[in-house]
Amino acid sequence: MKRRQLVLISLGVLVIVSVGGGVYRLWNDRFWPFATGTEESAFLRTTFGMSPPEVRRSLAKSKATLLSYEEYRRADPSPSIEIF
Repeated sequence: MKRRQLVLISLGVLVIVSVGGGVYRLWNDRFWPFATGTEESAFLRTTFGMSPPEVRRSLAKSKATLLSYEEYRRADPSPSIEIF
């Protein structure tokens, strides 16, 4: 009887930890229920309000990359973006 209870408790803890890990991954990567994008299309399959992980995933489908401002400055010595 004690062994059965221990197995059931261990299984319950494993399920709870697995569900928690799955929810954390969805939240951290901004997947489905935690997505931040709006319905308004921006460019290259992205939408306004997307988080950087969402934009990276979306741009990867178009074989494009998301650059930081410093990377963009190195790639283009005379950028068309100005910081005010």
